[in-house]
Amino acid sequence: MNEIEISYPEMFEEGGRIRMSQKGFPIGYALLTRKENIAILCDIFIYNDSPRRFRFFSWFKIRKNYRGLGYGSDLLVKTIEFCKRYGVDEIKGEAKGDLAILVPWYKKHGFTVIHNKIYLNLHRQHGGSADSGLLRAQ
Repeated sequence: MNEIEISYPEMFEEGGRIRMSQKGFPIGYALLTRKENIAILCDIFIYNDSPRRFRFFSWFKIRKNYRGLGYGSDLLVKTIEFCKRYGVDEIKGEAKGDLAILVPWYKKHGFTVIHNKIYLNLHRQHGGSADSGLLRAQ
């Protein structure tokens, strides 16, 4: 994973979007809202069909799949670190998609998963790496 760029919202009072890109092309994003010291992870998404343009032929596009390469794990770790910097105590949300993949993925990052609800107390350790997936909060 070369030349990965992460852009963060300038403020995080009510929420924001953390974007991941490579050489200006989008890889994925994490969308958060905030209620006091609780962050709600509304969506974390890694593109599986992102258009890329050739430098000299801007009309010609190719598609690239970013899933299954560890980008989702990197984005989730960066999202957790961002929340810690802004004084968030807990991250919660709801996993939507293939729960057979998502539940172990969130657990590897320290989340508690009950059915499809996810919770992370930021005063505990987290870590690990796995495939990415889609998550939407209530």
